[in-house]
Amino acid sequence: IEQLPKVNVQNQNIKCPWEKMGAVLRKLTKKFDASRIDTHDGIRIQYDNGWCLVLPDSRAPRLIVSAESTSSEESKKLLEHCKNNLEEIIRGEK
Repeated sequence: IEQLPKVNVQNQNIKCPWEKMGAVLRKLTKKFDASRIDTHDGIRIQYDNGWCLVLPDSRAPRLIVSAESTSSEESKKLLEHCKNNLEEIIRGEK
């Protein structure tokens, strides 16, 4: 176990109206190069230093965002980047 790389995961919920959820997720995938997107289980965005996963919450009008990297600082940066993109889309800015 000591040989496994250390990882840090950050999570946050983002409010998103039910009626916008599908469109928000589709628009998010268009903001990134297709080679960095995996849609098999939510939307996973691969970064050079980690990844973000965005999932719709089935019980509340919100998106669940998780970010993983090798340090707390890096995973927080990834989470913030993904969150900012989602909030722009939800507000209708991009």
